Amino acid sequence: MENRIKEIYIGDTDPHHWIMYDGKSTLMPILYETILELVENDLDEKIAVRIHCNFSNRQKSMDFVVHKDGIEDTIEKVFEWALENEEYEWCSELKTIKSEINT
Repeated sequence: MENRIKEIYIGDTDPHHWIMYDGKSTLMPILYETILELVENDLDEKIAVRIHCNFSNRQKSMDFVVHKDGIEDTIEKVFEWALENEEYEWCSELKTIKSEINT
C-alpha cells in the first residue's frame, strides 16, 4: 500500500505565520508521527506534510520533509513544543530516540 502524503490547505494565510503560530498545533503532531515512522522503518527521509497556500496571487505548495541526517533539529523543535503543551509521553519518546541516535 502506497503511503499518502498529508496535505493541508491554508488559503490566503501567510505561510510563515501559519507555521510559526496558527498551525503549530497541527504541524507538531504530524512531525512527531513522522519522526517515529522514520526511526521505526529506518528511512532516510519522509515527507511529513505538504502545505498549500495562495501567495502573491499564485498557488504555492511546500513540503515539510524529515531527514534522517539532521533529525536532531526536528526532534528538538517537537520536544520543545511537546514540553510547553504538556505532552510528556512525547517528550519521553523523543528523549529515547535522541539517545539511541547518539549512541
